[in-house]
Amino acid sequence: MPGVIPLPHRLTPAIDALNIRILALLKEKEMRFPFTALLLLSLAFLLGCNQDKPRPGARTVRLNPDPQHAYQLTLTLENAPGPFAHVQGVMQFNAENGALCGYREPITAIISDPVENIPFDLTKVSDNEYSGTIYTDYLMDDNYYGRAVCHWKFTEARARLRATGDTKETRFIIDIHLDKIQNLGSESRYYWKGRYPQSFSERFIDLGSITPEEYLPEFRNDVFTISLTVKEPDNEHN
Repeated sequence: MPGVIPLPHRLTPAIDALNIRILALLKEKEMRFPFTALLLLSLAFLLGCNQDKPRPGARTVRLNPDPQHAYQLTLTLENAPGPFAHVQGVMQFNAENGALCGYREPITAIISDPVENIPFDLTKVSDNEYSGTIYTDYLMDDNYYGRAVCHWKFTEARARLRATGDTKETRFIIDIHLDKIQNLGSESRYYWKGRYPQSFSERFIDLGSITPEEYLPEFRNDVFTISLTVKEPDNEHN
């Protein structure tokens, strides 16, 4: 239900991928360049810590108590390598005027563009289908940082899937942008089955591929698909 939740304090999912690259480089660098390895390890440690620490100046975001712009989102699995016990939806909102309303660091004067990720339920309909409702007007404009009123814009919906929910497992991610949502479109991605349930590296993030041809020929017949389809909501959401 709409209410008040904390503004996000985690770095983008790209940080997880960056951590993977940093840690992979350590073995190569630690013997030949011990100082470089130390710097890389320190960076990975700091990035991991910062994901769980509130950003200075953090505020709360107000949720629309009566959102009107709803869409029904259906997630479909095809040729999945196994079950997915953890399926979560996220609505992303960006402040259109972030440079004017975002938080300004007092020492560096760097302005952080506000980004809000709101979770939503994807309910299991069958073994290969999940359904949920998203709202493109879910956030309320307000002056969150004492600089100007932040004007929120819905940018995309995402789904994140894990085999059992263990954080060490591969996180399979698919997104669909606002233009396709408004046009009641769909989005599909192809994923290599070899990364299920866990890849060679813990917490691996798999964003999939647009076509199977993006994989090497020997892997193209060993993929599964995740699709997101948008339609008008049921009457109860109007």
